[in-house]
Amino acid sequence: CITSQAVSRWESGAGLPDITQVIPLAQALNVSIDALFGFNTDSYDVKLAEEVTRKANSLRDSGESSQGAYNAVEYLDQQCEKNIFNYGIMTSYVQAVGHIPVNVADDNIDMLSASGHKFHGPKGVGFLYVKKGIKVFNLIEGGAQERNRRAGTENVPGIAAMATALKESVANLDSYKAKLTPVRDKIIKGIGEIPHSALNGDAESRVPSNINYCFEGIEGESLLLLLDDKGIAASSGSACTSGSLDPSHVLLAIGRVHDVAHGSLRLSLGEDITDEDADYIIKSVREVVEYLRGFSPVWRDLVAGKKEFILSEKVMDHFRNPRNVGVLEDANGIGEVGNAKCGDIMKMYLKIEDDIVKDVKFETFGCGSAIASSSMATELIKGKPVSEARQLTNKAVAEALDGLPDYKMHCSVLAQEAIESALKDYESRQEKK
Repeated sequence: CITSQAVSRWESGAGLPDITQVIPLAQALNVSIDALFGFNTDSYDVKLAEEVTRKANSLRDSGESSQGAYNAVEYLDQQCEKNIFNYGIMTSYVQAVGHIPVNVADDNIDMLSASGHKFHGPKGVGFLYVKKGIKVFNLIEGGAQERNRRAGTENVPGIAAMATALKESVANLDSYKAKLTPVRDKIIKGIGEIPHSALNGDAESRVPSNINYCFEGIEGESLLLLLDDKGIAASSGSACTSGSLDPSHVLLAIGRVHDVAHGSLRLSLGEDITDEDADYIIKSVREVVEYLRGFSPVWRDLVAGKKEFILSEKVMDHFRNPRNVGVLEDANGIGEVGNAKCGDIMKMYLKIEDDIVKDVKFETFGCGSAIASSSMATELIKGKPVSEARQLTNKAVAEALDGLPDYKMHCSVLAQEAIESALKDYESRQEKK
């Protein structure tokens, strides 16, 4: 993904959007809105506008800088089209441009920003795409440079260098992807074997060059300093590395708690990385994490059982190796549910014969606990009578996973509701026969 996605609404000539439409949409999508255009403080309740900004705090664009996972800009556009008459989409594609194919027309993007240093251009140079007909406020008043939008002498050498770097990156998208993806996946698999670690973002729907992990029981800055001693340049969502008292807002938005988000690690791979480099990175990260946990009181309390592990082994097993993933083309019971607060979506497919759940598959959009809950729930009902499947509870799902933190129990609830929805669909189909 990219840095924080800005989803903006502004006046497009036919009046401002109804704020009563905007708020439910923001709640449903849990979208991160960096700017709200078109809200007149004389006409609207400022507190309501602030509520939209606060509640819409997790949708990221196609290449979120920290976790590197793709997010559904097209889906957002479809939801906006259904719920808001006058809207626009502005997205930061900082991590996507030069790494994955980008088409502003296909995604119906109105404004897009990118930065040259992300595709080997010079630092301090970027560009903004503005769809024809979109009106924007001037950043700096004065001269007529940059079509009157930003006064001041342009950095022509930097712009030319950025354009050259972008042209080269786009021309080599396929070759970069072919080389980086297997190396990225190797490192993800190797680091993922560290106990109580979690990959941030989807394992497959992510830019080829990005890896982002969280580790329980350690702090990010110490992790970076020790990796630097080993010659590995990395970054973190740690508070100390940014001068902020809070960990990465992106990791918090996807459901990581503060203690886990503080122990995050981001690796960005270059095109010249080798398999030997990957082996060295895996070995070094394992050594540093083990070393830091060796004198961490937080880790000691976790191991001693004084604190509950957030990233449990069984949850991580069902997250990394989910059972029954996919679609049943001959399903006779299908149910889909979603959580408006966190944005998780689960879809269950049941194949029922002779009152027995012969087969079950699922698709899930959400955090690791959501995927693990979906996986475990399908295992608990597969091969069981329909009557027994109806009795499945979220508590049973959580217990089968050796427990879920309180703030993640909604994932098990969603799994229960998805199965209930699929069973209702099956019953409805039977009644129509």
